Amino acid sequence: SPVRVDQHFVYTAVGLPVSAFDDAPHLSSDLAADRYPVTRSLVEGVVDAMLDLSAAELHEPNPGANLDFDASPTDLTKASGIALTNSAVLLAGSHGSGLFDALNALTNTRYEGRVGVGSLLLALRDTPHVDRELTFVDPVSIRDTRTLRKVLETSSRDGAALLTDGRDVYGLGRPRPDYPAESELVFNLLVTGDGAWELHHGGVALARVEFGAPRLPAQQLQRTRFDRVCTEVLGEYDGDALWTLANAAKGAEHGTMLVISRRASEEAKRLSSQAIPIEPAALDASLVAKVTSIDGSVLVDPNGDCHAVGVILDGTATTVGDRSRGARYNSA
Repeated sequence: SPVRVDQHFVYTAVGLPVSAFDDAPHLSSDLAADRYPVTRSLVEGVVDAMLDLSAAELHEPNPGANLDFDASPTDLTKASGIALTNSAVLLAGSHGSGLFDALNALTNTRYEGRVGVGSLLLALRDTPHVDRELTFVDPVSIRDTRTLRKVLETSSRDGAALLTDGRDVYGLGRPRPDYPAESELVFNLLVTGDGAWELHHGGVALARVEFGAPRLPAQQLQRTRFDRVCTEVLGEYDGDALWTLANAAKGAEHGTMLVISRRASEEAKRLSSQAIPIEPAALDASLVAKVTSIDGSVLVDPNGDCHAVGVILDGTATTVGDRSRGARYNSA
């Protein structure tokens, strides 16, 4: 909306390439319940937050004299994450604005010393798109963090999920395989680790939140890029075998690291004091799931044969590290 400045109506505008909107994962709905505006993506939410801030500045004395806004990028992205999460609640057919903060509190709470990993399904209680397995007689408020963290233990990332309408958790269930994604009525909330959760719809990650800071989800590994990097670094390699391992490793519940080296045999011996060397063996997806359940990396050669599991990588700290990233990134 415009802001009146003296005898003028002033509109603020933000210009971005169309690709910035189209390439970001986004929803298709403009309105929820035919009346509530929907924030369709994190990018759109940041633009909306910027426009709101610009309009507020026009109400200040001497509007336009100072174009340096006080809000930080962190404030803008958080506002966007809240708006996107609230839009998911509205599209599901419910109301409430506390889900974003409730999920941050949940992912920062441990149960018997364990970091939370699991999932929630955002859907109305009478939705036909969810198969309910358990119903709680007394629903758990999303603001009851301790109890919510406890019942999260009953869920998993790939199986049954806690059912919530955005205000309470009322049971345990799974999305039906025939769910029409175009309806945008059921959303997945994945708790992926310490302080981290993701908002998904129809198998697409819309946002990732780490310790309250929303960000665009990292792009999934693409086969063409994978082959290009392997060719540059390794030369000759078994593309299908390594691609199978990489895809299996992506599904590790607590994350993992796959190390591919032409000197895998020598590295397994050199690191034997901080690894579990094995006789070279090919791993299928189920075996990858098992060996990645323990701490440490999986060491394989360019043919995909595994030489060691549980490999602890460490070394001298360097200036190319990034303290905002985790141990796996910096170890690599």
